[in-house]
Parts: sequence; C-alpha cells; structure tokens
Amino acid sequence: MSRYAPGAVPLSDHRSLSVNASSWARTSSVDRAGELARSAFYEQTLRPLAEPEGFSMEQRVVGMGPVTLSDVTFGIDVRIDCDGPRDTYHVNLPLTGHVRSEHRGQRVIAVPGRAAVYLPDGETALPLWAGGTRDLSVKMDRAAVERALKDLLGSEPVLRTRTDRVRGEYGCHGGGRQRLGPVGAAAE
Repeated sequence: MSRYAPGAVPLSDHRSLSVNASSWARTSSVDRAGELARSAFYEQTLRPLAEPEGFSMEQRVVGMGPVTLSDVTFGIDVRIDCDGPRDTYHVNLPLTGHVRSEHRGQRVIAVPGRAAVYLPDGETALPLWAGGTRDLSVKMDRAAVERALKDLLGSEPVLRTRTDRVRGEYGCHGGGRQRLGPVGAAAE
C-alpha cells in the first residue's frame, strides 16, 4: 500500500516543484517597492500611510511551480490596493503584527495564528499593513489548486467562502496555522 494519496507524487520526485525563481530585496523607495511587489504578485498600488522618509520594504520571494511564497515586511504603515483581476488563491499569514484587508465585501484582520484567505477574482484591498508586520504570503495558481482538489475529491470542487465571526471582523482563525502544516512550520 502506498503511503501517498492516489495520484500524488513524492516531493522528492516532483519536478514541477523545483525552485523556478528566488529573490531577496530591500529598498527605501516606495516606487521600487511597488515594482518588486507587482513583479512577485499582482498589479497593485502601494501607498505609505505615514511620512515616506521612514519607508522601507524587505521582501524574500521564492517560486515553486504553481506556488509563490514570500516573506515581506514594511517599515511603516502602508495601504495596498490590488488593481485588476487575479487568477490565484492567496493567503496572508502574519508572523508578527497585523494586516487589515477587504475581499469580496468581507473585512479581515490577519494576525499571528489567524490568516486572511483570498479566492480568485473579487476586489481586494489592504487598507492597513501595520509597520513592522512580517507576513508570510502564499500565492497558488487557480488551475493547479482546482485540479488538485478534483483529483483528491474525484469530482469538480465547488468552492465557497465561509466566514466566521471573530471579534467584530471576519477571518480564518484557530487551527489554521496547524492546517498549513509545513508552510506554517517553515514560517517559524
């Protein structure tokens, strides 16, 4: 009996999960930070919410097949508006601090232990990424996620948003960090 799920390939044998891009950058330029964020993720507008003289961004990004992982910290409070369509699933998991976000009409405050999860499409804004917040982001290609779910479930997945009422906001919390498994462990 195989120790892997039907159709699964051990990571050591999975060619599509080899690192296809990796970068590390630090900048004190708002314009350069916007360019770096757009190149790793989506079209977006980045605006400092404090005096830009104190602005800084540190970003580490690694792409592995259909998955992009990033570790991002801004030195001051910023706002990020995602411009245009996305065809990916996305998770923001702060390791420190907090990120406020709005997606498909729902408000989420992501903090350590409570992630913000974004489905493809729908408007997304991060009205406050608190200065000093270190965030682990996971971007996953929509087709790859839905294909994996179909293989796992044996039929087309029907994905719906589910929100839990938490302290006056909506979010994913509780055991979410444990369910992230190796991703959550890698963040520590």
